[in-house]
Amino acid sequence: MNTYDRVKIKLVYDPKTLRLLGAQVGSTKNNHSEVIYLLALAIQRKLTLVDVAFADVFFLPHYNKPFNFIISAILQALGLNYFKESIKK
Repeated sequence: MNTYDRVKIKLVYDPKTLRLLGAQVGSTKNNHSEVIYLLALAIQRKLTLVDVAFADVFFLPHYNKPFNFIISAILQALGLNYFKESIKK
């Protein structure tokens, strides 16, 4: 998958502990079931946003890219809007 398509993601987390409580992923073009499995496992294992962001998931090559849509959503949730300037343009 070397294309870039719009993906909507919603992360529900505890603001005090940053524990991931729920997630929604939506896309009109692609199947993101592998990401949904990853997020379901993170919820089951009671991981925090930081745990998910730093997870080494070698079996999901698209997740291991420096900034995928999950990492971007986590950075935004943590107040680290890395892409803020590029979004404005």
